[in-house]
Amino acid sequence: NEFMQRVCGDATIEAIRTAKEVGVSQFGFVSSAQVYEGSVGLKLPASMPMHGYFQGKLRAEKELLGSYPEGHVIVRPGFIYGLRDVMGGGRMVPLQFVGGPISFM
Repeated sequence: NEFMQRVCGDATIEAIRTAKEVGVSQFGFVSSAQVYEGSVGLKLPASMPMHGYFQGKLRAEKELLGSYPEGHVIVRPGFIYGLRDVMGGGRMVPLQFVGGPISFM
């Protein structure tokens, strides 16, 4: 959770602030479809693995809205479903239960 807060929140917030400091006029951010008021993702207890992910994304969105009120884009893609072969050998894992990224060829 702490790692995800740093990656999805702190690192993005630092990127937004740095971009603003050097005069970047627009900023785009890929967030999550589960980052909105009342979402299940934001209601997860701190003990859940994805808590830091969603909270970090939320903090980054708030920073972006404050820093770029007229020059921002926030994309909130939905979750990727299906099976993924992890570690080779045909071990198929349903992404909806793991939350892992999909690889494209």
